[in-house]
Amino acid sequence: MLAAGVVLIGALYFVAKMLFDSRVTELAELKAAIRAKEATLAELRSKTWGLELVNYGDGTRGILLPRGVKLDRTGSVKDGREAIVIKH
Repeated sequence: MLAAGVVLIGALYFVAKMLFDSRVTELAELKAAIRAKEATLAELRSKTWGLELVNYGDGTRGILLPRGVKLDRTGSVKDGREAIVIKH
């Protein structure tokens, strides 16, 4: 009876350790994925200068400038598209 109890406790310990280890591994993988996504976000922010596209919900859309950035002027480029010049 004692031997069966020891075997049962050992088996339960082994299963619990396997579950714990798999959760620790999963957590480490999730943390690595989060770090990769944060790096991608930082790269995108640097490439877009912090500009943010917004949809106001009434069918209009706009571009939000980061705090501290000022609208300098608007105009057209050679191909006829409208452009906005901003200053930091």
